[in-house]
Amino acid sequence: MDIKIEVEDYHDDLDYNIVKEEYEVQEQSFTNANEDIADSTEAIRIKTEEIAEDEHKQIGVEDDDEIIRPRKIPKTEQYADEKMDKALTAIANGIPVSKVAREFQIPRTTLRNIFSRQSPKGFGEYSNQRIGIGGSRKGMKKVQYSEEELDKALSAIEYGIPVSRVAREFQIPRTTLRNKSSGKSPRGLKRHGGYHSLLGQETEETIAQWIVQSANQGFPVSREGLLTTVEKLVTDSPDVVGFKEKRPSKKWYYSFLNRHPEVAAKKTEYVNRTRRNITKEKIHKWFKDVEAQLENHMAILQHPERIFNLDELVVHLNAKGELVLGPMGRHVFIEYNNADKESISTTLFVNATGTFVPPLTVFKYERLPAIATKSTPSNWDIGKTESGCMNPKSFYEYITGVFLPFLDDKKIERPVVVFLDGHSAHLTMHLSSFCRDQGIILVALPPNAASILQPFDIAIFQPIKARWGFMKRAWKNAHDGREPTKFDIPNILEKAIMEDYMVQNIISGFRTTGLYPFNVNSVDCSKIYETDDENINEGFSKNQQNSQRILKSCLDVMESKISPEIVNDFKKTLEEGGDWTGDVIYEGLYYVWKDLMLDMEEASLRKQEVCTETTDDSIKWSGSQE
Repeated sequence: MDIKIEVEDYHDDLDYNIVKEEYEVQEQSFTNANEDIADSTEAIRIKTEEIAEDEHKQIGVEDDDEIIRPRKIPKTEQYADEKMDKALTAIANGIPVSKVAREFQIPRTTLRNIFSRQSPKGFGEYSNQRIGIGGSRKGMKKVQYSEEELDKALSAIEYGIPVSRVAREFQIPRTTLRNKSSGKSPRGLKRHGGYHSLLGQETEETIAQWIVQSANQGFPVSREGLLTTVEKLVTDSPDVVGFKEKRPSKKWYYSFLNRHPEVAAKKTEYVNRTRRNITKEKIHKWFKDVEAQLENHMAILQHPERIFNLDELVVHLNAKGELVLGPMGRHVFIEYNNADKESISTTLFVNATGTFVPPLTVFKYERLPAIATKSTPSNWDIGKTESGCMNPKSFYEYITGVFLPFLDDKKIERPVVVFLDGHSAHLTMHLSSFCRDQGIILVALPPNAASILQPFDIAIFQPIKARWGFMKRAWKNAHDGREPTKFDIPNILEKAIMEDYMVQNIISGFRTTGLYPFNVNSVDCSKIYETDDENINEGFSKNQQNSQRILKSCLDVMESKISPEIVNDFKKTLEEGGDWTGDVIYEGLYYVWKDLMLDMEEASLRKQEVCTETTDDSIKWSGSQE
């Protein structure tokens, strides 16, 4: 045991001596290096002073004592044009920016930024065309290289030359080269600053024209319809890249509107006001517009099997309380075991002969459960959306996958005409193209005229809604007291639309609305909405005042949380009508603020219109009294 201890002690002493010797050698090396650094620093200082003297002579400074040594320069300091011209000339002659900044007391960043804007080659070449010192970036040409240089640079990268070297040689940003060489952005040169169109200018112009034409025909395109159209385009065109999950974002939507001023986002008008505007003259005009739209296809209106109507029916499992008798002073309840309060939307499609296209019921699911398929009748279609309502994608699938096979199966001659509400069309550009190619003519009914020109509202929906409670009880009695669920709604509706009286109701509905036979004189104009104009305007004005007050409160709260400088920048950007070009942190906040401001302006315009209409109506009323 003692021998082992002595051996261990010997090794410990040996290791210590070795480490000590290595440490002393390293310490001596560090000492020698420090001495070399000190000598080099002194040599550099002497050489720098010599170079500085030569530079002073080149710049034009005659007396070294007059040179002001570096100091901290305030950001707000202004520089004379003559002083800045001398500084930029010195840089163009090859003098380092740091030296020029020290001699002329101008920040290096300022010199670099201004000089790089003036020279097409960056710091390699100087141009005498100034853009102004401290001026705005508006109107500046951001692209400082030609398309030929860009192609050469990308070819060099393909040959294996490092991106950093190519960027330095061609004076093109490395990020630009990486994005274009990887395919993240198009290879061509952008002809404008800011974000470019991933779809291409020609495709976007086609989309803009389609939006305008659809709106003129009574089918306004929603934001969801536009985004779904672009998503379909991207899916069908693998060359288009840059969209996350192949669907454009909200930012792309607003950028699209800015790039196409002929397209504007509008809110639908107030229901009571637009319904009041339905007149006999407008109904007559609509019939003439339909004749003009059909042009050479007026013969369709002579064949009832080729005239269709489409609309959506929304039903609730838990209907309203019914009128019953009970003791005075006590509540009467009807107990339901089913607590499902969800609204279920079903699209019904029928022609003037009373023949139904397989209806479509939409459920709020990401994945349909098996019970939904098992509970649905064989001649019924079901779908799923995130909201539980029809959207552009499901509407496109319904027309292409259900309606077109129905026409082929029934051997119905085409073209056919479909009358429907403009808001329920969920139109996309692909659907418009599909209907045009397949001989399906979509005709929009006048807004808020459903009670006059919509056969479904007149002949089908009213009896179904009136008897909905009775139909549920009848279904419950036929199924041993089990209350219906949302998956049973297709079966209940199927029995309702297959009643013997329903075919005659449909034929009468088309005749009463003047759609078949196509005759404006058959329209029941006694249902045109008539009431006291003064009361309508007064109620409408109060609603607008409340809306304005709420918007103003939201805007005040929002602006109180933002610095006044940022709010002023928001207002200036809105007046110029452009995108937010400031700090990216405030970009999302700006668009929210912008929406509130536009909503307030729109509410103010509506109020002025109501006041004007009230004045005009008063003048007409007074004249009639005289």
